Amino acid sequence: MPVTFRLNRKDWDSDGTVFPGGEALGSRQWAGSAMVDDGKLHFFYTATGRKGEDHVTYEQRLAKASADIEITKKDGRSFNNWSDHDVILEPEGKYYQTMEEGMQGDIAYAFRDPWFFEDPKTGEKYILFEGNSNGTPAER
Repeated sequence: MPVTFRLNRKDWDSDGTVFPGGEALGSRQWAGSAMVDDGKLHFFYTATGRKGEDHVTYEQRLAKASADIEITKKDGRSFNNWSDHDVILEPEGKYYQTMEEGMQGDIAYAFRDPWFFEDPKTGEKYILFEGNSNGTPAER
């Protein structure tokens, strides 16, 4: 079933969840951002944990999915034909702290909150996010 949002020219009114049931990665999805390009919605989010995990974990990966935008009625939009959800970045330990490294101290593990940004001067496109530098808290 498509998800529909209505734009009242100031903010969005939600008619439901963003993704069709069970398609998003992780056991939970955290803060994200979206951008529209050429009739498509590109949604970036934090995939947290793993589906079916026995205990809640805080493993974090950046993910993306895209959908076609269809006009459904006056001021309405529907997001259909979702792409596969793909991990676009995960901490590897060289530059960014892994979850295992983060669990070795009292500093919160962070690799989350993707935000799409296009530099207005150059047109370059980026995904900005929060992430701890590599190493255990004691090493950092």
